[in-house]
Amino acid sequence: MYKLQKNRLLILGLILLITYTAGCGGSKSPDNPINSDLPAQLPTIIEDGEVINLDNVSIDGIVFYFDKQYPTGKFANGDFWVKGPVTITQITPNFDGRNNGWEVNPVVDGGHGFQDGGKGGGFDPSLVPSLPYRAEGRISIVKTTSSGQSRPCIKKAVVLTVIDDIPPANGATVFRPPYVGDDKQYYYVTDLKTDLLPSYAPVANMPTLESIKDRFSKLRMYHKQGAVGRSLRPEDNMDDYQPANTPHQNNAVLRFMINDSIEDKMPALINYVQFGIDHLHTIYLGNSWPDGDGHEPGHRIAPAFAAVMLGIEDGKRLLREIDTFHGTRYFFVGENTNGLILWGGNNTEAAYWRYITSGSGNRSNKDPYGYIDGGRASEPSYQHIVSQSYKGEILATLLMPVLKEAWNMNEWLMNLNYVDRWVYHGRWTRPDPFAPYDGDPNNYGITYGPHKETGVPIPGSGRYLDFHGAFKDEGQYRSDFVASMWNAYRHTAEGAESAKPYVTIIHPYQGHTVNGTFNLQATAFGIHGIASVQFRVNGTNIGSPVTASVNNTTTYQVAWDTKRLTNGRYSLTVEAVDHRGNRFTSSIVEVEVGN
Repeated sequence: MYKLQKNRLLILGLILLITYTAGCGGSKSPDNPINSDLPAQLPTIIEDGEVINLDNVSIDGIVFYFDKQYPTGKFANGDFWVKGPVTITQITPNFDGRNNGWEVNPVVDGGHGFQDGGKGGGFDPSLVPSLPYRAEGRISIVKTTSSGQSRPCIKKAVVLTVIDDIPPANGATVFRPPYVGDDKQYYYVTDLKTDLLPSYAPVANMPTLESIKDRFSKLRMYHKQGAVGRSLRPEDNMDDYQPANTPHQNNAVLRFMINDSIEDKMPALINYVQFGIDHLHTIYLGNSWPDGDGHEPGHRIAPAFAAVMLGIEDGKRLLREIDTFHGTRYFFVGENTNGLILWGGNNTEAAYWRYITSGSGNRSNKDPYGYIDGGRASEPSYQHIVSQSYKGEILATLLMPVLKEAWNMNEWLMNLNYVDRWVYHGRWTRPDPFAPYDGDPNNYGITYGPHKETGVPIPGSGRYLDFHGAFKDEGQYRSDFVASMWNAYRHTAEGAESAKPYVTIIHPYQGHTVNGTFNLQATAFGIHGIASVQFRVNGTNIGSPVTASVNNTTTYQVAWDTKRLTNGRYSLTVEAVDHRGNRFTSSIVEVEVGN
C-alpha cells in the first residue's frame, strides 16, 4: 500500500515538474501543429538580469511560440524580450480573422488589426501578419484578446519585444522600448534623475507604492484616437474612459514626492516611467487625443514626468510646444470675467442653446457670451467629471516645479487659474446679464437667447444664478489623496506666498440703473482665504471692509445708500485682501444712479 502511494506521488510530482517546465518555456514546441486546444501555459518566469533559451513565452495567458529556442530575458519593468531573428510559429489565443489580433509596431494613424466589432470600427485584418512570422531587428509585437463586447473590445494586451542584441545588464536596467512606431531607442533606469523628486511628509489617504507598481505593470494602449482608441483600451489593464484613469496617474506622481527611500520607490517608479515613455512616443507620432466618444484629460502628466525624470530634451520641448491637448480645448479666458478662466468647448451660439433647451448635442459647449461656465450649470455635467483631473496635475507641477519644463505655459496658467477657482469657489454663473431658458423652446429668440430680429442676447436675471459656487471642489473622479496633498501643501507651494486672491462685482451688472439703498455683491476667493473685501464708488470706500461672507459662501455684500448721491454715472470697484496681505482689485462696473 505504501509503495503504491509512493509511486502515485512520484508520478504526480513528475507531471507537475513537466507542466512547470512547459509553462516556463523550457521545452520544445510540439512537432505537431499547435492548436487552440493546448493546455493553458503557466506564466514564463525569468529572474532580473537572467537570460534563458526558450521556445515559448507565456504572458498573462497569451503564449508566443517559436520554431526553436532563443535567448530570452526581460526589461526593467518586467516585459519580455527575445533575441532575433526569431520565427514565431503561433500566438495563442489564435487570431481567427476577427478576434485576438496582433500588430507589429502599432501606429496612430489608420486602422488596426486587434479586434473586430469595436465601437468606432477601424478593424483591418490585413494589418495582422501571417504566421509563421520572421521577426528581426528591434520591433514590438502587441497581442490582444477579445473582451466579447464593443467597448472596450479588448480584454488583455501584452507586448513582446524582439531585439537584435542583448541589452545592457541583460535588460535589468533598461526600459522596454516604446511599443508604438519604429523608434525603439533604449532609455535607462540609471539615467533617472531621482534627485529631482521632492521629499514631502506623509499625508492621509496615500496609496501604497506596491499598488502603484501593480496598477502600471500592464500595457496601457493609448495610440488610437476617438471612439476607436477608447474601445482598444484593454479591460484588464486600464479603464476605457480616460477621466477614470486620471486619479491613478496623478496619485502616482504625487506619491513619488513623499519622503520614502528611492529604493522603496523604484519598482513603482520604473513601471510608471515606462508608461510615460510609451505615452511620449505616442505623442511623437502625432496623437493629441482629440474629442470623440468621451473627454480626454490627463495626457500630459505621465509623458512630462518621464521626460523630466530621464532628461529627454526633445520630449520636453515638444510638450512645451503642444497646444492641442484637452487642457487648452476646454478652458478659456472669459470675455467678461476680469481674467477668470471658464469651462467649455468651442461651438456656436445656436448649438449652446440647443443643448440648454433640448439636451441634444454637445453637453460641454462654452458660454458664447463669455460670462459663465458652459453647459447646463444646474447639472454636474462633464465639468464635474473632468475638473479633478486637472487638480491633481496642477498640484504635481506646483510641488515639483521642474515638471513645467514639459508643460505648455499658456495651458498651465489657464489650468492653474481654473483649478484654484474650482477648489475654492466651484461653478461660475455670476455675473450674468442674460435671460434664462423659460422652459418653452418656442420662445427662443423672444424671451431668451439671441433676439430673433437683432441677434443681440436678450437681457435678463441670469441663466443659472442659483448655481454660483455649486459643486465646490467636487468631481466624479476625485482623489482623496490628491485632496490631502492639496490641503497640506498648496498654500506653501512655489509662488503661493504672493498668489493674489480674486474678486469681482456680481451685482449690479454693467450699465444697470440703481436707486435707494442697494445691496452691492461681490464674489471673492483665494488660496489663503479672504480677510476682507472693500467696496468703492469712484474710488471712495463704501463703509468699512467686509470681513464675513454671506452664509459662509464666497459672496460678500454691502448696503449702498444711493439717495445721498446726485443722479448720474458712477464707477464701482471692489478690492479683496487675503490672510497673507495679497490684494486684488476688480475691474470697474459702471452703473447709473436714478433716484
